[in-house]
Amino acid sequence: MTLLTLFKALSEDIRLQMVLLLSKKDFCVCELTELLNISQPRASKHLIYLKNLNILKTYKDQKYNFYTINRDLDMIDDIVRVLKKHESDYQELLAKVDTVCRCMMEFEESNG
Repeated sequence: MTLLTLFKALSEDIRLQMVLLLSKKDFCVCELTELLNISQPRASKHLIYLKNLNILKTYKDQKYNFYTINRDLDMIDDIVRVLKKHESDYQELLAKVDTVCRCMMEFEESNG
């Protein structure tokens, strides 16, 4: 992947936010839709775009597909480092992470 392709991929704010969130922990689509307040089809479209560029990887855990940062990508550590320096721009989003994750765990426990 070229640097230009990477910058184009991250020029969309939703994708940039996804990479920021996924630099913290792995998420399933339903968690990301809740965090980003977007529809499942819209989230999936952006996740597939990032996956096709090898920025993200997926794995299946029981009934959910989880997304994770592709740590094998040469430039990803640099991107994550820059994102961490600018986390203050996304404080509201990052503050929701624990709440959404707790809600999803409670939902899974109640629906077995």
